[in-house]
Amino acid sequence: MVNKYDMMGKFIISYPSFAEAINNDIVLQNDLKYLHKGAWPSKGYIWVGDNNSLEGFDLVLEAFTNVYRQTLKIPYFEFDLNGRFIKAYHSQNDMKKHNGLSRDTIMKYMNDGPFIYKDTIITDLNHLYPIDNIKDRVKHNIISKPKRNK
Repeated sequence: MVNKYDMMGKFIISYPSFAEAINNDIVLQNDLKYLHKGAWPSKGYIWVGDNNSLEGFDLVLEAFTNVYRQTLKIPYFEFDLNGRFIKAYHSQNDMKKHNGLSRDTIMKYMNDGPFIYKDTIITDLNHLYPIDNIKDRVKHNIISKPKRNK
């Protein structure tokens, strides 16, 4: 059995086999080989073999930790200012594409732990814990520069 979740860890659908998941959905066959290790993100969803009972952020965290273990790309996470999970990214490049921060800016501020950018808390896997006080560990608030009128 293969279960499909959204990126917030909410259950969507279950397929009776890997073949059914591949035939009926956009999951990549290459990504399914990682499911024996637990949850795995692919094409905007999290895919889980039937032996996993996690949900919500715990499921998202497991999926992206598995990505790190297999690829050594450090995942990044966004939280709202109250510390509630918003989104996960496979790597720094994925996050950079989404929010427009340069690699140098990310590295500069991430060295001190979680930071705020555009009203969200950004952190990587290395600075994630303890999650329950993530908003209290923020040391920098990056204020985006306003665009000039031409």
